[in-house]
Amino acid sequence: MSMTTAFGRRTQADRRNVRTVRSDDGLVAVRMRRTPSGLSVERVTQLANTARAVQVIAFANVSSFHRWCDADVARFDYPLLYSTLKRDADELFASEVEPHVAG
Repeated sequence: MSMTTAFGRRTQADRRNVRTVRSDDGLVAVRMRRTPSGLSVERVTQLANTARAVQVIAFANVSSFHRWCDADVARFDYPLLYSTLKRDADELFASEVEPHVAG
């Protein structure tokens, strides 16, 4: 039995509240999405070309997100990625989340 899933197109509001940042070598990707309760962050790290580590975290405020970035030792390998993450998180927290209609 085959299961078909159809995903609708993202609205402009959805795209405005989402940011994805990737490292130059493609080993780290972080997707941030503004939610009514804060910021949802998904970080995917490629490990030894065989496995991926996926981390999903929710942050209630920008200062907790900055502390998480500052505590991550990967910031030394990817300083540009982490400075971009912080800037994008600041912008996302400053933006208002538009209501999303499910349907």
